[in-house]
Amino acid sequence: MLPARKTRHTTNSNHRYHKWKNLIKGVTLTSANHLWVSDITYIPLTNGEVCYLHLITDAYSHKIQGWVLTDTLWVSATINALQQAIEQAVEMKGSEIL
Repeated sequence: MLPARKTRHTTNSNHRYHKWKNLIKGVTLTSANHLWVSDITYIPLTNGEVCYLHLITDAYSHKIQGWVLTDTLWVSATINALQQAIEQAVEMKGSEIL
């Protein structure tokens, strides 16, 4: 007998809050560092609590450019991940940051 599958937790998009327009719909990516996207993933801990992984990812290469692991959903953590990504991109030769 197979073990029961764990329930997946996802974002509920059926809400009354403002839904922002998708600004990248139809954009064709041709190189790395053309478009970065952010995401926050929650990670359950063994003690029942959760931590949050704030990511900045290159949409073309799917490479993680910056990340911060924290116990909060504060925007400052995502900004720190973005600053990390910018610093890394500036250090790479030939990289352009717009």
